[in-house]
Amino acid sequence: MQASAPIRLRVLHSHKPSYITENTHMLEQNFFYPDSKTLKNKYGIMDKTALKEQCAHDASKEMINLRQEPLPEKIDSSYLKYIHQRLFQHTFEWAGYTRDQLFTFADGTTASMPAMQKEDAEVPFAIGPQIQKGLENLDRILTEKNYLKGLSRETFVEQAAELFVSLNNTHPFREGNGRAQRMFFEKLGQSAGHNLDFSLVTKGRMVVASVAAAQNSNLAPMKHLFEDISNPEKCRILKDFLDHMKNIGGDDIHYHYVVAANEGIIYEGKYIACGAESFLMDINGRFIIGKKEHLTAEQLKTLKPGNKFTFTVPVTKDLDATRGTKERVEPITQKENLEKLKNSASLQAKKEELEHFSKLADDNSHILPDTIELMKPNSQEQEREQITQQISHSAHSLVQTQKECKETILQISDAIKNDITAAQMAERTLSHDPKRQQQHSPKAMECTTISAEKLNVAPLSFPHEQSSSSLEAQENNLLPLNFYYPNSVTLKNKYGIKDYERLQVQCAHDSARAMINLRQEATPQRLTSAYLLYIHHTLFKNTFEWAGHTRDKPFSFADGTTASAPKMKKANISFASGKKVQEGLDDLDRTLNEKNNLKGLTRKAFVKNAAEMMIQLNYMHPFKKGNGRTQRMFFEKLAEVAGHKLDFSLVTKERMNLASIASLQSGDAEPMKHLFDDISDPEKTTILKEFMDHMKNIGFDNINHRVVITAKEDETYTGFYRGGGANSFMIDANGTFIIGNKKHLTPERLKTLKIGDAISFTAPKAQDLQQILIPKEKIAPLTRKEITERIKNHTSFQASKQAIEALCKIVYDNPHILEDRLEMIHENPLEGERLACQIIESPRSISKLAGSNIGGMINNARACAEESILPLCIAIDRYGDTFKQAEKDILQNHYMEQKRCEQSVEIPGKWFENLSCLSKKQQQEALSQSFELREEIRTYSRKINARLSASEHEAIKENNDEKIAKTIGTSVNEAQKIIKIVKYVKELQQSIRNIEFSFHKFDEHLTRNVPQSMKENNNETLTKTLGISAIKAEKVTETAKQEKAVQQNVQTRKVEQAKVVAL
Repeated sequence: MQASAPIRLRVLHSHKPSYITENTHMLEQNFFYPDSKTLKNKYGIMDKTALKEQCAHDASKEMINLRQEPLPEKIDSSYLKYIHQRLFQHTFEWAGYTRDQLFTFADGTTASMPAMQKEDAEVPFAIGPQIQKGLENLDRILTEKNYLKGLSRETFVEQAAELFVSLNNTHPFREGNGRAQRMFFEKLGQSAGHNLDFSLVTKGRMVVASVAAAQNSNLAPMKHLFEDISNPEKCRILKDFLDHMKNIGGDDIHYHYVVAANEGIIYEGKYIACGAESFLMDINGRFIIGKKEHLTAEQLKTLKPGNKFTFTVPVTKDLDATRGTKERVEPITQKENLEKLKNSASLQAKKEELEHFSKLADDNSHILPDTIELMKPNSQEQEREQITQQISHSAHSLVQTQKECKETILQISDAIKNDITAAQMAERTLSHDPKRQQQHSPKAMECTTISAEKLNVAPLSFPHEQSSSSLEAQENNLLPLNFYYPNSVTLKNKYGIKDYERLQVQCAHDSARAMINLRQEATPQRLTSAYLLYIHHTLFKNTFEWAGHTRDKPFSFADGTTASAPKMKKANISFASGKKVQEGLDDLDRTLNEKNNLKGLTRKAFVKNAAEMMIQLNYMHPFKKGNGRTQRMFFEKLAEVAGHKLDFSLVTKERMNLASIASLQSGDAEPMKHLFDDISDPEKTTILKEFMDHMKNIGFDNINHRVVITAKEDETYTGFYRGGGANSFMIDANGTFIIGNKKHLTPERLKTLKIGDAISFTAPKAQDLQQILIPKEKIAPLTRKEITERIKNHTSFQASKQAIEALCKIVYDNPHILEDRLEMIHENPLEGERLACQIIESPRSISKLAGSNIGGMINNARACAEESILPLCIAIDRYGDTFKQAEKDILQNHYMEQKRCEQSVEIPGKWFENLSCLSKKQQQEALSQSFELREEIRTYSRKINARLSASEHEAIKENNDEKIAKTIGTSVNEAQKIIKIVKYVKELQQSIRNIEFSFHKFDEHLTRNVPQSMKENNNETLTKTLGISAIKAEKVTETAKQEKAVQQNVQTRKVEQAKVVAL
């Protein structure tokens, strides 16, 4: 069966009903980002694939939470919307809203999609009002049938399937209908006393069942689906099969049609294989899972993979009558009798075990690949070396069989029951149907070709004069398989755990604890390969007997078996084989010795050498398992000895894999060097850790399967901006996450970037980075709209407007009657004069006056109105002037702000470093003895004061690094540096004032006590000695005068403005 294409939807634009307006297309497109196929989302993710992964992750977490929640009183359409809202609340604003509703986004756009249809489908989903009618119909049926409670399983299956089809056709939501419906029916089943396990339904099956119901009104496939996932026995055999496919990497099975055999149905197809309780049949690409008890004893004995056969699942009431069917015994042929004489009973049992597990593996090859080449009996030694250690379904059995074969060649027994010879196994493995093989996807072919290679073993043969040396050679080739439990993919371990996943968890737990202890241990001053073996032993000694032993040397287990893996291959990469493993370790020792354990190297040189050694160690792959963890700990310790630090916790699994593959397959060492550079550079580790911690905090566990790197110097990255942290920002470049340092972005760019914006960024070279403490910022000119908004918020303007509104209330009894006319003044201040003239000439042209005038008798309100007409006109006339003055002030302030921000402040010079190393007393002495130093500090302080705003000075005083980072446009780390330096400079300034004040006092004292003549004779000397304080005093006086003049000017303007408002 061809893999099912993903479900796609198309909207209906032809033959629109009258209720679909002409702007429907625009409303449909508003669900997406402009010029994009990606739905608007709360994360601002613009990449469709990344959004799909994030959405799936969030929905999966919410499903877990929903399953733990108690059942509601009513399971109806409201609960369906609640489920949808819970599943997608983190992703979409419209979670929980049906697609026919008009939904307004936070950006102000409105969207709806009343008409939808699958691509290439004949029948559309419910349109417009039909959606709400469909949900109302759901509520009515559930109410009438008491939410399907009290029904037998068979009746529940029938009615639930019909409701599911109806809800499928309604398709109430824009996205996420499938997940919401499955969770809804899971809860409905739970409420009705039945369990539904939708995890056993492949996507291919759900699509076929849904299409059959929608287009052909055929509900049988959907009812069969509900039958399978509610029947405990069928659930068990389906789960066994799907778990088996998952364990062998057959992920493509999700796109195939997989069902449990239905009662009373006759099935005719090809036999594939059988497990403990079930067997698999292939009917033109559809996989039927049956129970072995439904086969006759004769079929169980004689069926071979590829055989065509027919079977019928008995109806439950007839099943008992079929039990105990006698087996028809065929007469034994002469050939069969001869084969019996060649095999002992114990040997035959082993062969049957091998046959059973080989069939399971061969089952995989039938289900998935296009072509498989299995090793023939006469294949060369080089081909047999491709056997890998991971598939061990037949490992132990095969080794034991070979051993017994040697013992029994000369001791033939006639005690045997069944004849399943090695020749039959060879015939089976070489008799694949090419037509059947061509039905499967390339991805599946690749997956199972590997599985086939893992079982690529020559079949057993029984010549009377087979040499023992040949058998020993075969046994040596199979020694890697002895690392595993018999008929299992689980490595032998000290816990006796035979479940693969459970062992992985236990092993990870043990090694993590051992790593903590290793990091606390003292590191030897000289590292060798012996220390590498010691690390491996420490990490895995609680789990594996062979911890600390290399894979090339035979290891004897406590159970008496011997294992070794001199040849290993992974992802088409062959690691060092045989003696090359030990030669590689010798080379490692020699390199470490020659380069003195990389001591005394710069960080760059250390990175280069360590990366090259990691690549060599990757190729050696010295251990059967645990190489990665062992190598990372070894290089952590090596860095410690060399005076550097490596943090491998910042390397994702996907990045390490790609770096390793690039180096071993293509000889490209750059990705590995970049990796070591990232985890050894303090600045880069800071931003990587910040990003990783954030991903962990938001529950994005999938990050380990992403490539996450820091921006490389002088390399340009193009992608989409995904946000930033305190010190970093992230670019999504085709699924690779690039982490950059905020300080490498200009302030104006950092302040204007929005999530989802396209971005191109080039990381600067280290030598090109200017020694800047506070960067300059280019502030854009104000737009007309921005100017108007600022004017409206200007204090004087607001006061003027309030005065007009108060007068309008008196004159016209409506404070906002001139609102529109005042807006015209904003565009053209001359409109103020025109409006004032209009009111003075004809006040009633605006509106009737407040109060009343009856027969010439006016009340107080009318009198006040008439008296206030002139003040209103004056206020309106001055309103235009206020507007112009406010605009002038705003533009002037903005210009000053532009000038202020255009200045940058460099990192302080050598004087800062020198002074910061001194004690307070030594600093005072240095400052008092050097006028040039004091002047340099004053100059630097003036630059800081000219660059920083009053609010920024206040933030520095409060140690508010986040505010400084935001207002200046830099990272929090840089903001902390700014705060530290500015505060220190202020302290130095205060010290300088104290010193110069002392000079000034000393100057006055000398002036009073030294005779005039002596002062005249020594005037030049005193000038040189005390001139500094005099100059300082003069400067202080001049500055005070200037400040006083500015304050007077400001006060004068305030008085004038107050008079205007008063008038």
